[in-house]
Amino acid sequence: MFPIPPTFSERKEEDTEVSENTESLKNEKLMTGDNSDEKENEKNDGVFTDKEILSSNDNSSENQTVASEKENAESNSLSDEISNQENTDQEITDQDKGSGTPVPGKKDDLSNESLREAGMRAGEQAQKRSEEIRESLRAQLRAGELEEREIKIPTRKKSSSPVMMMNIAGPDMENGLSDLLGKMLPKKTVRRTLPIREARKVMLEMEYDQLLDEEKIQTSAVELAENTGIIFLDEIDKIVASNSKHGADVSRQGVQRDLLPIVEGTTIQTRYGYVKTDHILFIAAGAFHQNRPGDLMPELQGRFPIRVELHDLTKEDFSRILREPQNALIHQYQALLETEGLKISFQPEAIETLADCAWKVNQMTQNIGARRLCTILERLLEEISFEAPERTGETIEIDAAYVQERLKDVTQDEDLSRFIL
Repeated sequence: MFPIPPTFSERKEEDTEVSENTESLKNEKLMTGDNSDEKENEKNDGVFTDKEILSSNDNSSENQTVASEKENAESNSLSDEISNQENTDQEITDQDKGSGTPVPGKKDDLSNESLREAGMRAGEQAQKRSEEIRESLRAQLRAGELEEREIKIPTRKKSSSPVMMMNIAGPDMENGLSDLLGKMLPKKTVRRTLPIREARKVMLEMEYDQLLDEEKIQTSAVELAENTGIIFLDEIDKIVASNSKHGADVSRQGVQRDLLPIVEGTTIQTRYGYVKTDHILFIAAGAFHQNRPGDLMPELQGRFPIRVELHDLTKEDFSRILREPQNALIHQYQALLETEGLKISFQPEAIETLADCAWKVNQMTQNIGARRLCTILERLLEEISFEAPERTGETIEIDAAYVQERLKDVTQDEDLSRFIL
């Protein structure tokens, strides 16, 4: 690009500035009293020679000629400026149409601004469309319409220990070493393709594992066990030894000796760390049909100072066991037969008859407590369970007469009830 010459208006402004500066200088001389030029002019006033008159005429004609030339030059420069500006606009237009190279200027600013606005509008529309799609999928997911749709999710692969260890120190030590090696080995992830209903469960388990602090949980569990723990030792009568000093009696005495320090109070090692048993409550129970609690080691007897004798279960107890628990045996058998499409119901009189039969059999044979109800119900529903696949869709109501008919042989024959029930 060539430099553009100053315009006529710019030159006129420069002349105006020069004249204003001249006037200001004259005013300053008048104010300061410097009138030497005026005095010199006064001396020469009225004294003009012919030569001066001629020279003054020549000067006036020369001034007129210079003024006309100046006007012509200014008009020529103005026309040149207009033509240069037109050429510059034409060059900008040609460059925009030809090469497409952006030329800095007002037109480029407008085009860039319009492009930015168009990009912003496109981004807003894409974001709005994405939100609409997400809301639609969320609504379908909550409505259960996508439960069978398969997706790929990353899952953790359980790393197995590459070393086979012999069970030398017991199962607790083996489990502890397995957990330790499992934590040391790097965790691998695999991508599985699952329907959404199954993927939801897997993802929930993974999130729960991340939220749980295992170390804090183990520390709290050990503390609670040491202060408020209860250990129930069932069938303790099975480790009572007789006066014999050989055979199984030796191992029974060894079990009592191993239990003694734990009951007295000591520190034992578990897979979750060391646990003190000083403040743990120990409760032992046993039938003691063929022996008595006094046959235990004296040291072990002293660690159980409170003794309570339990009474046998009555008919009312058996009836409550069949009706009140949430997972009562009657409810379990009803759910089991419903898998075959067969529904059964028990009348209250039938439940009372079942309780009476269980109590009688316990009195005639060995008293095994509430376990007798399992054998009684299995004997009662044996035929129905066998025919259940062929009786799909039926509803059977069991009354007291049906119970008596199915169990009369067992309750009346002591030998039969002894070997069958």
